[in-house]
Amino acid sequence: MSTDSAADEAAQAALYKSTVEHWTLYAVGVTVTLLRTYSRVRAVGFRHLQAEDLLVWVGIVRETPVDMGQSVANAYFDQVFYTAQTALAYSVSHVAHGLANNGFTDAQRAALSPDGPEYRAAVIGSKIQVAGWTTYSVLMWSLKLSMLAFYLRLTDGLSQRYRNPIYVGFGLVIGTFLVSIITIFAACRPFHKYWQINPDPGNVCQAAISRPIIWASFASNVSTDIYLILIPIPMLWKSRLKLMKKIAATVVFGAGLFVLVCAILKSVFVLVDPVDGAQLAGEWGNREAFVAVVTTNLPMVFHLFRSWLSRLFGTAFGSSQKTDKFPSGFQTIGGGAGESFSRNRRVPPTAHPISANLTFSESEERIVDDVKMNNLEAFGARGTSPDHPPGGIVVCVLVGDNGVGKTTLLTRYVTNQLCNPDFQVFDNCAVDIRVDGRPYSLGFWDTWNDDERNRIRRLCYLNTDVFLICFSVVNRQSFSSVKYYWCDELRSCCSGVRWLLVGTQIDARDYNSGLQVRKDRRGHVTRQEGERMARKLGAARYMECSAQDQFNVKELFHEVGAS
Repeated sequence: MSTDSAADEAAQAALYKSTVEHWTLYAVGVTVTLLRTYSRVRAVGFRHLQAEDLLVWVGIVRETPVDMGQSVANAYFDQVFYTAQTALAYSVSHVAHGLANNGFTDAQRAALSPDGPEYRAAVIGSKIQVAGWTTYSVLMWSLKLSMLAFYLRLTDGLSQRYRNPIYVGFGLVIGTFLVSIITIFAACRPFHKYWQINPDPGNVCQAAISRPIIWASFASNVSTDIYLILIPIPMLWKSRLKLMKKIAATVVFGAGLFVLVCAILKSVFVLVDPVDGAQLAGEWGNREAFVAVVTTNLPMVFHLFRSWLSRLFGTAFGSSQKTDKFPSGFQTIGGGAGESFSRNRRVPPTAHPISANLTFSESEERIVDDVKMNNLEAFGARGTSPDHPPGGIVVCVLVGDNGVGKTTLLTRYVTNQLCNPDFQVFDNCAVDIRVDGRPYSLGFWDTWNDDERNRIRRLCYLNTDVFLICFSVVNRQSFSSVKYYWCDELRSCCSGVRWLLVGTQIDARDYNSGLQVRKDRRGHVTRQEGERMARKLGAARYMECSAQDQFNVKELFHEVGAS
């Protein structure tokens, strides 16, 4: 076998191996992106997808350059990744045969005929390099913007000091993207010298190994990747998560370090050995894009895998739920005491909002799934089963301004006791009742009105059957909030779900401290006003109650069960 034949076979084998790797990574990358989208749609629905969910698909339709050496063995795809353009990059690589305007000696350039196939292939390959650097920048920076948008959504409702670093990140990412693009299009003048073969246009105009482009891309990638990693880690370690959860979340968010390593290796290979290092640089560039896609989607996909594993292996991969008993004073509408119920732990107010946010879960997707778990599993699956009343499950969520007595009302009904009015809770429970002789289970969510956790509260609305919008009849501001805040929120999140308007604390309106009928009720909300508001806004019914006096409490929740 001749030396040339052996070299050709080796080149073909190397090209085949590289192609298999590229297409395998491509398939995995697209699969992860699809799983991310499935996880998000499963959590919030198509209508509530956010900017980062679209940005990850911007990168799914790009391809990057073939770095051109002088033989087929030097041909490679730098991030041959996405969909139709991946196939295009593959086809063009065979047309260009791994050639561009770099890697030729002056004698070889002079010997090439402008009409010859090798010359034309080098021109095509050079143009691919310019287009490849451009699409590479669009891919990487769209993924960075997607990650920042995810951070912004994750900190929605938190104080500005948690969000300011993210806004700075947007500025940094957009700025470095402009630097990279301007360098690509302005480094070589006139622009057509990017595909000039003879005479030698110089390193600046050889896009495959252009030092200005490589250094601009390297510096931009390093600065933005490090910054993106540093945004969530400090907040994570200040949270009250268990150590193992902190470590696991750090690994998820810190996986971008491998993207940084790939970017460094790719740049080093090209700068140290522009000819022979091109193939290695291309392989690591391909891995860089793959890891960038995976790490961008990993926070959203992580809990999806965890939920699937928990179904297969039980609580080793899932979250546990504490089950308590009602106090002996517990009563239901249908009578009885000592019924069991499932409830989440109480969460007192915290001075550290991010701790409360992360205590609920590692990410918003975890929160969404845990809420669904509580609605459907802690309360029982909808419909009937041997373990649940044949009447089924009714999920009820109490909303309204803080201080109107939601928690007191729920505690009075569930335990027949009054709670500390200063104690705020994030709680859920299930109660068995009878309505017209038919048994039901009522699942309750007690919520809060807190700017730092509003987004998590809205996740409690999933699968709700009935809302109770509560206001205090002695607090006109809470009454105004029904129209200008709570109704708008419910319409935007769960339009069409039945809701009742509930006036609480009527004991404070109707009686003075001496339990005498109060004559002066100026500033208080009358029953007629409440009924007019209910009719105007489309409430199913208006009811007034007093947890203090136990007035109308059972009747209120009987109405919920009857829904």
